[in-house]
Amino acid sequence: FGPDHGGTLAYQDNLARQEQIAGDLDEAERLMTDSLERQVKLFGEKRQGTLVAINNLALLKLDRKKPAEALLLFQRCGEGLR
Repeated sequence: FGPDHGGTLAYQDNLARQEQIAGDLDEAERLMTDSLERQVKLFGEKRQGTLVAINNLALLKLDRKKPAEALLLFQRCGEGLR
């Protein structure tokens, strides 16, 4: 499919969530951020998968004790729903 295919990006998001669950928050954040940047570039901010990726990254930021960054991401996700 290639690195920018929707299925590949969904797999990368799932892998990032597993890294988060396993406790490797640095790798999870790296994977989520990379995937999100590509999703926004390819599909825009209003696509359902992109909004899920933004939300997941916000949740990770909360796990990393970065509430200000999480809040910005949650707000960004809310804007995408409008």
